[in-house]
Amino acid sequence: MCITTYSQTIQYSRQTFQTPYADAMQMVANVGGYHHLLCFSANKVPSIYIFDAQLQLQGKEELSFKLEEASDIRIVPFKEHYYLYVHSTGTTVHELWKINGDGTTALLSVPFQKLVDSVLNKNTATLQLINQQEGLFVAAHTYFDAMKKMGSTVVTLDKELNPSLIRKVFYSFDKDYETLQQSMLAGNNLLLLKTSKNEGKGNSLDVVKVDLITGGSISNSFNSGLYLYLNPSFKFSPKDSGILVYATLREPANSSRTQRSVFINRLNFSLQEQAPLSLLRSLFRNNLAANYLLVQGPSSCWLNMANNIRVSVRNSIAAPTRDFVTDDAGVVRLSRTSLPSFITPEYNQPTAIRFTVLNENFKPVKDSLIANNKNVFDVQPRPYAQFVMNNKAYLILIQNFSSKHRGLLMVNATADGQLTTSDLRVFDRYNYLLPQLQAVGNYFILPYTYKNDIGLVKIKMEDQ
Repeated sequence: MCITTYSQTIQYSRQTFQTPYADAMQMVANVGGYHHLLCFSANKVPSIYIFDAQLQLQGKEELSFKLEEASDIRIVPFKEHYYLYVHSTGTTVHELWKINGDGTTALLSVPFQKLVDSVLNKNTATLQLINQQEGLFVAAHTYFDAMKKMGSTVVTLDKELNPSLIRKVFYSFDKDYETLQQSMLAGNNLLLLKTSKNEGKGNSLDVVKVDLITGGSISNSFNSGLYLYLNPSFKFSPKDSGILVYATLREPANSSRTQRSVFINRLNFSLQEQAPLSLLRSLFRNNLAANYLLVQGPSSCWLNMANNIRVSVRNSIAAPTRDFVTDDAGVVRLSRTSLPSFITPEYNQPTAIRFTVLNENFKPVKDSLIANNKNVFDVQPRPYAQFVMNNKAYLILIQNFSSKHRGLLMVNATADGQLTTSDLRVFDRYNYLLPQLQAVGNYFILPYTYKNDIGLVKIKMEDQ
């Protein structure tokens, strides 16, 4: 790798607040010029800490309900406000709040519950709330076993949460063999990703597009034989309506050796392949703990292709902190404990980190490896953050200087595929919560912790 320097403007919040010892925290950046940190704990009321554009703490608000332990939470941001949706898992209870940038709130649970009961047949699954061009949409998926089909309902809501348009579509689905992995709204279409396991026909990954106006659907299927698709996902590019599909391929269960590879392909909006299907077979060598791919093209992005081998840690210096786990549909759950910021690998555990740049045809043009073969991780394999700013894709990782000193490492690439790194000169005693990082215009912002305090840091960069 080569080193790139940036003119960095780093601003910390003037005030902090004491750690509320919450089960989870979620950041919502640039809501009407404000930045919010939401803290959630089971059997307690959610609290909101509000910072202004100058990162001054304006105050704290509390919502008048207690969060049940088995709850799914979705935050849907808009320019001047956001919606907080809470669903008690397995019940027909759906709660909704509207929260403005200045912290004023409005309880919308009554009209929203009425919508669920009347239009969505008292749905017991977590709903999908969507912001499309500053309009609020709700999507629900219901399986009909008699027809072997999935039914999807997409409702367009007005400002008073009245349904202005209701569209229902059906498509082939068999829950005995298939799993719905991801869904998203793209204009007047639903994009779906499902996997299928069939001993006779083999395993397959299917991309489906359903027209919400006509009800018609098209699909593209990728069969992998006995190999299994792990963590399949897709990214949709609004620039050219391209669909990037990717997954890790795992060897059959009865295989005598590990044969992991990466499946990746790009489709147009008609689900036609835009480049030859690519199988990257040698990315998981060298005792990898993390594998980051930079895919170049109209919408460059970083992909984290996990090896699905758990890294054991010992002699932790920093205490673990709980954080949100976000699935592909945007639902966050209080379900995972993040790794501490300074960790010592166990003997024979994966420690290396690979960075690979792929061109538009998914051919590797540059590859770099951080071995991390010392007693501690110089660069941590996770947590990580990735974002796009000024049409460039950036990856942020934590690097350790000692047990008490750490910094942030930024990785990106030049137009010709040359990997570059830059040290972000943040205060090295703080713990930075990378999964909460959000890019806003020409800067990015994220929370940090120090001892028992929480604050925000805003980082603005300019090329030198």
